[in-house]
Amino acid sequence: MVADNPDQIINLKSFHCKIVNDQPALEKESKTCQEIPEIGKVDQTVVQRNYQQIKQEVQDIIESEMEKILNDPGRESMVVKK
Repeated sequence: MVADNPDQIINLKSFHCKIVNDQPALEKESKTCQEIPEIGKVDQTVVQRNYQQIKQEVQDIIESEMEKILNDPGRESMVVKK
């Protein structure tokens, strides 16, 4: 299956559609675009630390909710004990 570019049309393709772009206007607009500024650097250490923090917070929430359920006689039957 192939697709074509606006400036390189392929006649034999699996679908037939044509998107009409104003190429000169798009090129002019892209020349005025600015680079996105770098706000901060993220390295593997930061990602790993955030992952561990989120994992711990989820575990804390689970433990807190389980404790609430187990301490409520009306909801204690919701827990399957193995």
